[in-house]
Amino acid sequence: SYFIYRKKLNLKKFTIIKKKAIKEKYAHIIYGSDEIWNFNNNLVGLDSFYFGDSCNQKKIAFSVSFGTVKENQKQLPKIKKYLKKFSKISVRDTHSSKILNNIDIQNQLTLDPVFLYDFKDELSKINFKNQNKKYILIYGLISDKKIIENIKLYKKDKNYEIISIGYYNRWVDKNIVYSIDPFLFLKIFKNSEKVFTSMFHGVILSLKFNKKFFIIKDNYRVNKLSYLTKKFKLKFLYNNQDYNLIRFKKQINIMNLVNKKNLLKDINSS
Repeated sequence: SYFIYRKKLNLKKFTIIKKKAIKEKYAHIIYGSDEIWNFNNNLVGLDSFYFGDSCNQKKIAFSVSFGTVKENQKQLPKIKKYLKKFSKISVRDTHSSKILNNIDIQNQLTLDPVFLYDFKDELSKINFKNQNKKYILIYGLISDKKIIENIKLYKKDKNYEIISIGYYNRWVDKNIVYSIDPFLFLKIFKNSEKVFTSMFHGVILSLKFNKKFFIIKDNYRVNKLSYLTKKFKLKFLYNNQDYNLIRFKKQINIMNLVNKKNLLKDINSS
């Protein structure tokens, strides 16, 4: 399904062969974004290709993240020699910026690229109304019994349905976890009444679409989310914490006017 949707984007060239990519005669190669520098990810490990190894063209890194990498990990001096050859580097969180500062690599903060495009034309062609019933959207795995209990009480209080997208949560009313059009994914997000998420892009899309949302704290994503939570003064829902519904509702995140203006400035500069 992934490759079918890629074809719809009508890209001129696409290759999964790394050596072939860097042999093409490009003026610039852009690295990013996401966690391409998270060498703690067991699926990738420390692959020097993603740090510019073997590439002699002009290199730029945009909105990259180190993810779960710690500031003092022994592998960092090894990648410094690669990163010094980049003409510009930007990262999307303060944790990644600190890592680069510690090894004397100049960098700047930019937003995740999802912020930079409005998808207006694409979303106008997608229809999703959920049979005219309002719904709460869940994005991420939620297993904490107390949080689930409060989400259900919140649902009952507002007479909403609960939909989980991308991840199977057996306690919700409807799971949409099969492969779907990426723009349908965005439409389901945009049409929701409230969002509960533990995901980095769940927070970004909530901010982007101006949603009222709750963030369930996930230790794996704390490094990436720290920049967003501090910048926009966002509140976490903590697992294993004793919430009642009134206190639970106070943890909702809402974009204020100041933050909206600041976000627009950051979008323009990014």
